[in-house]
Amino acid sequence: VGPKLTPQQEECLRRFGEFVNRRFGTRARAWHAIDATCLGVLRRSEFLKAISATGYAGSQSNLWAVIAGDAAKISQKEFDPEGFKELVTFRRAVVAKFSSLQRPFEEQGEPTRRLDFEAFSKMCKRAELPPPHEKLFVMLAARGAVGWSEVRFLEGWD
Repeated sequence: VGPKLTPQQEECLRRFGEFVNRRFGTRARAWHAIDATCLGVLRRSEFLKAISATGYAGSQSNLWAVIAGDAAKISQKEFDPEGFKELVTFRRAVVAKFSSLQRPFEEQGEPTRRLDFEAFSKMCKRAELPPPHEKLFVMLAARGAVGWSEVRFLEGWD
């Protein structure tokens, strides 16, 4: 989002934010829903189609203009700048501590371990991520836990 928004653009973002909170809970979860290929980048046409499929009733074109401006594509970095920073920090800390993003989610060498909030918070503490860990957990969790399937999209991030 650019530095100065018009009142109409601010209203567009506000309404979209309300929709995201109701439908997905966080922008990070919304991004995962619209980035079905998990490539981390969406072209305008892909974004518009995906946003429409979520049930968003506002103007997808206006939303694109507010988020992406004249850009040909966007990533989670533009879609959710704050969440993007937190996820990059999470990824870096986990890799630094455990040598890979996958390792904390392994059981007997397979990435099948799922962490409830308590276990997730302990893992974050071991990775020296400052608390609180609730926001990260909410951004990543599915069905009350975080597993490899919820974090593997971060694998190539930096």
